Amino acid sequence: MLKYFNKKPDSSVIVYKLQASVEQKQKMIDKIREINKEGSAYNLIGLVFKYSWKPNIMFCSQFVYAMLQYEGLAYFTKQAAYVKPTDLIELDYYRKLEFAYEIKLNKKDE
Repeated sequence: MLKYFNKKPDSSVIVYKLQASVEQKQKMIDKIREINKEGSAYNLIGLVFKYSWKPNIMFCSQFVYAMLQYEGLAYFTKQAAYVKPTDLIELDYYRKLEFAYEIKLNKKDE
C-alpha cells in the first residue's frame, strides 16, 4: 500500500497518540501476542464487502479499535467490524487523540 501512496506527491502519514496506563498498554500487548498465536489476517474480502466475518481477520482500523475496546480506551461507540480508518479521527468528538507527528512520504530535499 505504501507504494501506492508514495506515488502521490503530497502523501503523508499522520501519527496520533492516546493516553493509556502502563497496565493498559501491557494488556494490549499481551492480547496482540495471543492473537498472533491463534493466527490473524488482513481482511481482503472486506475490501469488497466492507465487513469482517471472523474475529481475527480485520482491517488495520478495525484492529486498532478492537484493541482500544478491549482495554476500555475506545472513545466512540461502533462495532469493530464496521470501523473505517476515518472514524478514528472523525469520531473523536471529545478530542482524546493528540497529534504526535507527520511523516511526509515524498519529501524532496531542498
